[in-house]
Amino acid sequence: MPRALSSPEGVTVWSAATKPYGEVSETMTPDPATGQTVVTNLRLPGQYDERLLGSLGLQGPYYKWNRWYLPSVGRYMELDPLALEGGFDGVGWYAPDWYNYGDGNPLTNVDPTGRQTFVSLELCDSEVRGG
Repeated sequence: MPRALSSPEGVTVWSAATKPYGEVSETMTPDPATGQTVVTNLRLPGQYDERLLGSLGLQGPYYKWNRWYLPSVGRYMELDPLALEGGFDGVGWYAPDWYNYGDGNPLTNVDPTGRQTFVSLELCDSEVRGG
């Protein structure tokens, strides 16, 4: 997830503090050169914030290629598509695992498509310079 965006002059115009399941606290500062406010809708890997509930003061749902995700509860709104394709593990349609994000561990696992969890190999915060 992006942590900050800057203007061509290097002034931070957008920054975010996140909670483990993707809730975001955004700080937006108008670009001093243009006066425009910058916003990004990118969230956790594969997520796009549609900002559908912003008028209600709520975050999400975030779109994830195959289903919608609610960061406030850390769960998907729909059943895992793999379950619909016959990928049952014997626990039934409404088992918590079918709606979990990252197998319930967002600190080390990612689910970029909403279909399968992967262990994140990069567990440290990084910064991209000059990109």
